[in-house]
Amino acid sequence: KYDEQQQIKLMKYMTRVQDKAAQKMLDDESFAANFLEKDEFSAVVLSLDIRRSTELMLKAETPQVYAEFINNLTAELTDAVKSRFGIYDKFTGDGLLAFFPDFYSGSQAILYALQCADDCHEIFNAIFPSYRSRFDIGDMQTGLGIGIDAGRVFKAGIELEYTVVGKPVVYACRLSS
Repeated sequence: KYDEQQQIKLMKYMTRVQDKAAQKMLDDESFAANFLEKDEFSAVVLSLDIRRSTELMLKAETPQVYAEFINNLTAELTDAVKSRFGIYDKFTGDGLLAFFPDFYSGSQAILYALQCADDCHEIFNAIFPSYRSRFDIGDMQTGLGIGIDAGRVFKAGIELEYTVVGKPVVYACRLSS
């Protein structure tokens, strides 16, 4: 069916999508081929950035508190991306990058990305208050900056690591800033 290299590559995608899609990759070769063979495609790109994250990190009780906050938040945000038919691309240190490709998210990709953005705001607003007292930030405001753009993207990476690149990635990241 697949050589070892393809199996490893497919496994990396399987961890970045919802469980039903991961199972479909195993059961449906034509579905899996989209992930393995397409190097250029249309996608909606979602960039999430924690506002004032440097100050949060510097003013946390301990580095462990900040790490716990980031880990809990990122786990929830990643699940939100997956639940809205997105592909979790990467953790960026103070946020994440995700994409909603045409071959997976379909014609509703922009809607899924917008719903995901709304979900992510709700997640941040649910998690941050339980940590706020652990940061010496006074009345400083924080939250998520979110950028969304759409267009042609390209897979890039070496060996089995990959990401997407292209103008939509640049503009989504700029918008989240």
